[in-house]
Amino acid sequence: NNEVTNENNEVGALENIVFKDGETVINDSQIISKYLVPHIEFTNSKIDFSKIETIGSYAFSNTSLSGAMELASPLKRVGDHAFTYTKLTSLTVTDNVYLEEGAFSQVTPLTDVTIDETVKEMGGVVFYNTPWYNSFKGEYLIAGDGILLQHFSNVKVESLVVPDTVKTVAAQAFNS
Repeated sequence: NNEVTNENNEVGALENIVFKDGETVINDSQIISKYLVPHIEFTNSKIDFSKIETIGSYAFSNTSLSGAMELASPLKRVGDHAFTYTKLTSLTVTDNVYLEEGAFSQVTPLTDVTIDETVKEMGGVVFYNTPWYNSFKGEYLIAGDGILLQHFSNVKVESLVVPDTVKTVAAQAFNS
């Protein structure tokens, strides 16, 4: 039997993951879960998400996955904490891919993030404690198509004027 299942009934066929010469290719699977790829070394790896629609919660969390990553169609959703504690340095998100809560939080090498205007909403604290997030110097961190990711303020706010460019407020955007 080549299938791995878990209590959430997420299934992936192991024959769909190919490892060769430091390259990781994932094909024909619609869901990657944390139970499918646990404890795998990702050294100089490239992951082909060209047939993936959903990356499950904690899927690559705490792995050695590093370098640059682009998330685009047909990918629709990245689960909560899917890439937490990885070693990614650069991220580009396009095609209205939805990032759930904390999807890239605690990725300490992540300095370069590009969120295309096709991205209309995100979960909360998606980039918490990354260098990209921590280096922001303004009051409102806005990305994608007017998504307010975080309001930074160290003073008591008696009134608040949200910028006109904000169309969506992410969960926990006003937690400080």
